[in-house]
Amino acid sequence: VREIVDSGELGELVALYADHGQPLPADRYYRLHAPELAGGALLDLGIYPISLAFMVLGEPDSIIASSQPTESGVDAQTSMIFSYFTGQQAVMTTTLKVRTPCTAQIIGTKGRINIDSNFYTPTSMQVIIEGKVAREYPKKYLGHGIREQAREFAQVVRSGELESPIMSQIESLAIMHVMDEIREMIDLKYPFEAI
Repeated sequence: VREIVDSGELGELVALYADHGQPLPADRYYRLHAPELAGGALLDLGIYPISLAFMVLGEPDSIIASSQPTESGVDAQTSMIFSYFTGQQAVMTTTLKVRTPCTAQIIGTKGRINIDSNFYTPTSMQVIIEGKVAREYPKKYLGHGIREQAREFAQVVRSGELESPIMSQIESLAIMHVMDEIREMIDLKYPFEAI
């Protein structure tokens, strides 16, 4: 994805759309519904579309967020729009209520990338240029994409480096800062946080 975006093949980037929703138990004692465990859709599921937006468009210049709480007080679903001074927008949703397509689209003036479900694991994707499929990338293997994260972690440890060139500490902290901004916007506070 990075290589395609960086090549300029898509033209000027205009928008990114991504969603991540899973129907998770509405049990107050399930960790994603527990405020004392920092539960909610944003931190557990929303990190994936947010990380994709950072990878493709960078840190946003402005953010709009809206949320619906669970009975326990964490976010059941949250929608976010990131805007950039350069004119791009990233539109993202996350929910604990239902299974969403879990796909992503990166759209430019000349074409787009359609990333199939689940966009946050190695999956199939298509590059569409001027309305026609230019290339297709089929899913290469069965299994969960978390293994790629584990491989990268192992490589970083073996190399003695303190961070991955794929996701720097600075970028990780910037993502966490943006998630904290979103939590402030949607009034999501956890009981262990200072008032």
